[in-house]
Amino acid sequence: MSIWHGVLFAGLGLEAVLCTTNTIWLFESKFFRWIVVLLCIGLLGSGTIGLIVNHWQLWLLPGVVVAYKIINLYRIIDWRLHRNHLRQQTASAFGWLLGIQLVLFGALLMLQRTGFEKSMLYIAFIQLVVGLFLFRSAIRTWHHMQVPAEIPGIANSALPSLSVLIPARNETEVLFAALTSLVASDYPKLEIIVLDDCSTNRRTAEVIKQFAHSGVRFIQGTEPPKGWLAKNYAYERLRQEAAGEILLFCCADTVFSPDTLRHLVEVLQFKKRVMISVLPERDSNALRSINVLQAMRYYWELALPRRLFKRPPVLSSAWLIQKTALETYGGFGSVANSVSPEASFARKAVVSDAYSFIRSDGGLGLLTQKSTDEQFATSLRIRYPQLHKRIELVCLTTVFEALFLILPFVLLVISIVSGQSWLCVVGFGLASLTIIGTYYVASVLTRLSEPVVGVLSTVVGFVMDIVVLHVSMWRYEFGTVIWKDRNICLPVMHVVARSNQEK
Repeated sequence: MSIWHGVLFAGLGLEAVLCTTNTIWLFESKFFRWIVVLLCIGLLGSGTIGLIVNHWQLWLLPGVVVAYKIINLYRIIDWRLHRNHLRQQTASAFGWLLGIQLVLFGALLMLQRTGFEKSMLYIAFIQLVVGLFLFRSAIRTWHHMQVPAEIPGIANSALPSLSVLIPARNETEVLFAALTSLVASDYPKLEIIVLDDCSTNRRTAEVIKQFAHSGVRFIQGTEPPKGWLAKNYAYERLRQEAAGEILLFCCADTVFSPDTLRHLVEVLQFKKRVMISVLPERDSNALRSINVLQAMRYYWELALPRRLFKRPPVLSSAWLIQKTALETYGGFGSVANSVSPEASFARKAVVSDAYSFIRSDGGLGLLTQKSTDEQFATSLRIRYPQLHKRIELVCLTTVFEALFLILPFVLLVISIVSGQSWLCVVGFGLASLTIIGTYYVASVLTRLSEPVVGVLSTVVGFVMDIVVLHVSMWRYEFGTVIWKDRNICLPVMHVVARSNQEK
């Protein structure tokens, strides 16, 4: 055992030198970086494996963190980011990952000393507390999102002008459905502007032009300047063209009832907000059995106590903002390379209690018709940036989901099969029920899934979230993330050109 401890500590020492100092920059040749980093990986990997083989109960979970350390070290070999940014990222990841390992090791050491039966009870209790906390947070958020039952109507003459702004690229049927629903709106002071964001198909422009006689304005987009995400640049172009006092940005796969726009503006005025974002329901005509990715996207907006951290829930499907407030917050130029610009504006608005997150229902009538492929593409695009593009947060999120959202179901089965005490069975059972209840809110109450499917797909949803999170991380760090036929890694990750990486 002492040998493996020595090997591991040697690896940790070399890792600290590589990640937190300027030493690695002496090795400008990629070949030498490979040699040094592989030596470090070999020491960390062999030391960890040796300890796991000899004492897996203590070292298996901390050993999993080594995989993220290896990814962090591989950043040095690949060298895609600017030098200073890469050094900051690797140093931060090294410190946090080492801390996670120490916490996990300490927790397992304490549980081992308490004995197996007591350890199971402690684990069940902690999982139950976490489950209850998330369930309570989701229920509170769900009720807080409800549109007030009685909102005073606003006369047509008193309604502010409204601009509905849609960036579209390579859209077809969903855009047709969205525009059909919008031109049927009863809102009196309405303009609808659609920007064709350099679509590679002809159908998008044809769909937009079909609605020209209904007052829909067509804008031909251009490629974004350096440092801009294409969608954000399209938003900026639309903002410049809009004449409305209130701007509604929405996706091309969003469908509205005739009175939806009026209701949204009335809610904005009644709550005295400058910005609101809407959680849409699933279109009842769309397939509702395979929506775990969209359900997990809703889950993280609902279950986390975001208001405590001044990071309110927000979605990009449909969000309204006063034009003057958008300009005050810096416009889209201030978030040119942000994957979720609406989240930045919501954070600024919530500070002065000027933001609300509401949910659609039968009365509001705002629906989403996002396909399974679009759900997957959206999840890949936003999941890693949601965690601030930090490997250590991916590790922490994965450990949390595994220990508190998946493991209770596994331990419940083990407790029943192995004949553990009824307290263990009840504890893990209650923890599992709270997790199912929280997922039920995000999956079933939003009409993404049927009740039975929503309950049975709970664990599948968390497993899929972990998988998509790691795919998103890997593609942002070492590959490409394609969104609407464009690679968005360069503006999001500050990737340097290959010809400059060895300088």
